[in-house]
Amino acid sequence: MSSITEPSLVPADLRIVSINSNGLNVPEKHSQAMRDFRSQGASVVFIQETHFQTGRAPTLMNSHFPLGFFSHNVEARSKGTAILIHRRVPFQLIDSVTDEGGRYVFVKGHILNQVYTFATCYAPNKAQHRFLSSTLRALDNFSEGLVVLGDLNVPLEPSGDTSAGRSSIPPHILRSCRRSLHKSRLVDCWRALHPTDKDFTFYAPPSQTYSRIDYIFVSHYHLPTLRHVSVGTATWSDHAPTSITISSPLYRPTVSNWRLNDSLLSDPLVEEGRQVLTNYFEENTGGEVTSPIVWEAHKCVIRVFFIRKGAERAKQRSAQMRDLLLQIAQVSSDHKRDNDPSSLARLTELRKTLVTLLSSSYHGAYLRSKAFFHLHGDKNGKLLARMLAKKRMLAKKRSTTYIARLRDTSGTLQHLPAKLLQIVPMSPVICNDDFPLGMDPYSVRRLVPVSTPRFLHFFDSKGRRPLTELMGDRPTSFIHSFHYAQVSHLLDCIPQRHQLGRQLTTFERLCCRKPPLSHGISILYSLLRTASSDVPPPYMGKWESILDLVLSDEQWSKICDLTHHCSSSSKSQETAYKVLSLWYRTPDVINRYCPLIPAVLALWGGDWHCAPYLVGLLNHPTILG
Repeated sequence: MSSITEPSLVPADLRIVSINSNGLNVPEKHSQAMRDFRSQGASVVFIQETHFQTGRAPTLMNSHFPLGFFSHNVEARSKGTAILIHRRVPFQLIDSVTDEGGRYVFVKGHILNQVYTFATCYAPNKAQHRFLSSTLRALDNFSEGLVVLGDLNVPLEPSGDTSAGRSSIPPHILRSCRRSLHKSRLVDCWRALHPTDKDFTFYAPPSQTYSRIDYIFVSHYHLPTLRHVSVGTATWSDHAPTSITISSPLYRPTVSNWRLNDSLLSDPLVEEGRQVLTNYFEENTGGEVTSPIVWEAHKCVIRVFFIRKGAERAKQRSAQMRDLLLQIAQVSSDHKRDNDPSSLARLTELRKTLVTLLSSSYHGAYLRSKAFFHLHGDKNGKLLARMLAKKRMLAKKRSTTYIARLRDTSGTLQHLPAKLLQIVPMSPVICNDDFPLGMDPYSVRRLVPVSTPRFLHFFDSKGRRPLTELMGDRPTSFIHSFHYAQVSHLLDCIPQRHQLGRQLTTFERLCCRKPPLSHGISILYSLLRTASSDVPPPYMGKWESILDLVLSDEQWSKICDLTHHCSSSSKSQETAYKVLSLWYRTPDVINRYCPLIPAVLALWGGDWHCAPYLVGLLNHPTILG
């Protein structure tokens, strides 16, 4: 005999909710909104009028809606749009577009094998047709697959979308809006399923009229996927939410998990829990059952008690919430029909009661979070594990921890990778403010017993030197291994750290010698003379550019000939050669080793003025150690 078992997975639809929040900067309202989105079972949420300003926006995402796309206003806390995606939706982003003024957000991505384009916009109060036309043009160039668009802030059909049957918006604006939507093949979902019905999303107290100015549109090609459309009741916002349900390739489990709500421990409903435990131990202690078994079994007893009481409290709260929402819906419907002031007063009172009920949940969650941080803030537990996990995830997204800048020997911060690679081998490891957390000089000198440990001391041509090679014949202890691990972590933060083991240049090797170089100027001059140069030398073009003239090859040949024959003194010839051949090229070469010497033409002035700089360079303590 076969039995029919319930499948573990069933098809899951996408529920899209759109609402004008009228500002979410207040924490209580923020919490009410997120709780409302969750209670509605929203998969994707479109929000208009978040009133977030760029640089001052609070975090709108939480564990249930971890993915969000936002468009904030740059100038003030006004406008603002957002799209939130629930964690159960495996959304893979392709591209997104935001408006700098906070008017719209476009998001395109995959949900399994289907491409979706979600768009939400907040139209201005004037010239809505121009805004809609430009927005739809941008959306047409961006969209792919199923298109969903939310909120226009304008009644498209005043006869059916307003309680008065008319609108103050000029008819030509409404016709232009309808024409733009028709051109983009976007269909009003609610009107498609309710062609003759009336329902409204906003009440204007000054005119005492209702209107439907919040919409959700779907491209006509994907209209068969539309299953359900509804206009909700305005509760925490002055606008009512609009929601649609569309079919999707997703599946959901039929059984959900349960866990204890720790707020039950302070609820008056569970005061009898103490008596339950007392009765349990009185009935089971001293019998045939051993004490360890009695102790372990009491956990099951109290767990069942909490499950029962939690279900009772949830039912009471759900019933209270359901009754309030039904009353609000009924009174709102009556007010839409007869526009009675007493109905409006009753509706306002019911909404305040609902806000109080929702705020109690927010304050309870706030107190639980505060208590959790107080108890676990200084302990090695789940809180620390979560923080470390977030840090690892962030580091993984950024590829790796890195050092974005280094300070060279002159104290100048360098950001370009080419500059970093030039100064890194000679850079000191200690006393450098740009390294994360810094390094203790005494700890580093335990590994490299020199006055100024540098990165070149920890690398060779094969890569990072092992601890045994650094220590040599010296004894190695645990503290040395600990310091080596610290330095290794620092070295791993350097971008392109494989370049740290490159072969030093001739100039760098001379600078590392002890004692300081004798006749350093002559040695440096000989290095410059043997350095390879371009053909023709770059100083020729430099002179011609500055003097605003063109010298022929014959003229240059004559200049060079005069340079070598103008005097019999070798010292004069050497000076002339410096001025002629190295006048432009020398600053570039020197600047590679010491950024303190600027690579500018004004440094030379027509003769050899670099001697004071070179003396300071060759005797610089950070280079010669």
